[in-house]
Amino acid sequence: MLMAFNPKANLSAIEDASHLALWAILKSPLLISTDVAALSADALAMLTNARMLSISQDALGVQATRVAPSAHFAPGGAVYGASREDGYATGPHQWWSAESAADASTTEVVRFRNEASGLCLASSDSGVGVELSACSAQQMNAVGWRWVPAVPAGDGCARIGSAAHPGQCLSLSPVTGTSEFMRTTLVACSEAGQWARPTAKYLNLTVDSLGSCTHPALNLDAAARSATNVFAGPLEGGNRWSALLFNRGDANATITLDFGLLPGVDQEAAQAMELEATEVWSGATLGSSVGTLTSKPLRKHESLFVILSPR
Repeated sequence: MLMAFNPKANLSAIEDASHLALWAILKSPLLISTDVAALSADALAMLTNARMLSISQDALGVQATRVAPSAHFAPGGAVYGASREDGYATGPHQWWSAESAADASTTEVVRFRNEASGLCLASSDSGVGVELSACSAQQMNAVGWRWVPAVPAGDGCARIGSAAHPGQCLSLSPVTGTSEFMRTTLVACSEAGQWARPTAKYLNLTVDSLGSCTHPALNLDAAARSATNVFAGPLEGGNRWSALLFNRGDANATITLDFGLLPGVDQEAAQAMELEATEVWSGATLGSSVGTLTSKPLRKHESLFVILSPR
């Protein structure tokens, strides 16, 4: 049930709007949970907003989906790996520097430093998982990895072995109950998948780069679970969409929707696509955009709820 406008829920006006927008774009039943007679004029206006209801009750009947961050398996875009928060893949992949140890005695050890966070990929104390740790030369064995020769040799593949836990290699295992998410773990090297060994400075392995390797993909995500989400879905009539750019975090955030993420849109064609955005609550026209739509800075738990249509 909707908790928007229910005093017991203690939501802010911004959170009321985001909550109602999420229910509408996801085609969830709009069941309110508060005293109708006690609704304010503003609350009543939002609950009876014609544009919001047209999205909720759209004749096409297709529920919007989360299009960003995306965790679907796709060439160059699969996101499977270690998240700072919970070990799940939750956002777009990031660049990792493969750095050799400064200490001559550990020249075979490399560490994977995340360019965004400055943290390094490390094996957990238990030896069965991975986590992020501060990078330092003194801690190289704690955050370091070794390339374990591939079998058969010479095909550009390798295993990634833990310096802290000899005999343990980086691997991926499915998250129970999901078809898309995989958790980064350590297993015996004899059981580990093989990865394409990067030829450049960066570790950024995608479906395309793995070639003949036996494991499908490894992209490592070092960011905390994404604080922003974008939902989008098609509307009746063709070439019309509803979209919700939602700031889940506690800090202001500007969110961009790439039109290539809209359901049914060709990625290449999206770059030249011009769409006009209409803000749902006010009906204000936000103007037309080519290729992307970028929100104003959204406050904590604020969202931008729009209808997109050709100009």
